[in-house]
Amino acid sequence: MKFIILIYSIFTFITCIYSQRIPNPPLPTTCSNVLVRKDVRNLSDQEWQKFSDVINTMHQRKWLEVLSKIHNNNMREIHNSGFFMPWHRRFLAHFQMLVNTIDPDVVLPYWDWTASWQNPEFDSVLSSNRFGGNGAGNQRCIVNGVQSSWEKSYPQFGCVSRNFAQGNSPGPFWPMQGIGGDFAEMWAPNDALFFLHHAMVDRIWAIWQNQNRNGFSDINSRTVNGGVINSNSQNFFNRNQRSNVKTPNRYFGMKLQAPAINTNLTRMFSTNNAVAEEMNLRKDIRRMTDSEWGDYTEAIRSMHDLGWLEELSKIHNDYAMEVHGCGFLLPWHRRFVNHFQKLINIINPSIVIPYWDWTAEWQNPENDPVLSSSRFGGNGVGQNQCVRDGIEANWNRTYPDFNCMKRGYQQGASPGPFWPMDGIVRLIRNDREFRMFSTNLENGSHGAVHLGIGADFAEMWAPNE
Repeated sequence: MKFIILIYSIFTFITCIYSQRIPNPPLPTTCSNVLVRKDVRNLSDQEWQKFSDVINTMHQRKWLEVLSKIHNNNMREIHNSGFFMPWHRRFLAHFQMLVNTIDPDVVLPYWDWTASWQNPEFDSVLSSNRFGGNGAGNQRCIVNGVQSSWEKSYPQFGCVSRNFAQGNSPGPFWPMQGIGGDFAEMWAPNDALFFLHHAMVDRIWAIWQNQNRNGFSDINSRTVNGGVINSNSQNFFNRNQRSNVKTPNRYFGMKLQAPAINTNLTRMFSTNNAVAEEMNLRKDIRRMTDSEWGDYTEAIRSMHDLGWLEELSKIHNDYAMEVHGCGFLLPWHRRFVNHFQKLINIINPSIVIPYWDWTAEWQNPENDPVLSSSRFGGNGVGQNQCVRDGIEANWNRTYPDFNCMKRGYQQGASPGPFWPMDGIVRLIRNDREFRMFSTNLENGSHGAVHLGIGADFAEMWAPNE
């Protein structure tokens, strides 16, 4: 967002647009379920509360960080070119889809920054009862408003910041540079105000399109490196058309909420007596091809980045008392694994969760290839026991607190012996009563793996990894 704005452009913009409030564009007549955006100042108290609850949830789930990564990764293709407005319109549409996975009634508002353009520091949108004002302290952290004390871990760990261009004021308004801080960077979506700002930009484009019908779908322009883009918005939005612009499809259009779990077995497994249409066959993880392993690791990294593993950890921890030490352990976790399978197939429909046969290296599990640097990594290192190798190297988590992903082998350099296969066979043969079988499996081989690997893996928030 750091770009040079010519004085002439500022003067022209102020003269032609800021001299009067911009009227709303006409509503389309061919769309169903049209969502009408309001100026954020015109939201009722209830509407504002619902919207602020949603963006706080999105922040807690780290969805805004994922959006920041997408925006930053596409910065060269979508700025200073004809793709700027259509790409951001699509970005806003996907943001709206994410919002509605949390609350289907909330509509993204826009921020009409022309209303207080001369003294934007007095704009009610930048007040303590809305989005907060200037940052404070050496790091310019936002300390009031709905985003007060927000922290981010992308592109590095720190607070969400603002740094007004003229000290106590953003100055006469061009918002990106005026507000400054994170808002002036390509990871600006960490600050949810970004989306209201771009909703206003999108509104201006809609007005222009309505008044320039011949250019309604035209996005011809020059790219950053001088090459000519000769395209139109229909092709840009057509999923069957190939484009060198990276669109954020992979992360959107999906139900992000973690599955609801019901401890009542009759309801838990009730599917109207439906028969499974497709059976997924799990492999031992050691038998996955390189291609299968590559797809799987990419998917679980995406789940980590999206905050889904933390959501699953919260669910597992919340149900800890109800689903451990009782007959619900096995059926509840079977359903939990099934929901994990559904979530991973949102990212890649071809993936089937593998299993880890920990009996194969039960005597010396530290030598198991599953715990090697080419797979899930080994023991944690340092005082904090952080995982530093494998596909989860340097992962951080924010639940139940902010920290690195930890492992602490029970016997120092080794998790200690797990259960051998003949022990599992005896368990299956001898424990004919389900209650006894479930109890011995939970406290025996299952517990040996959790406690042996230790640290986060031995806690009720173990699904973080």
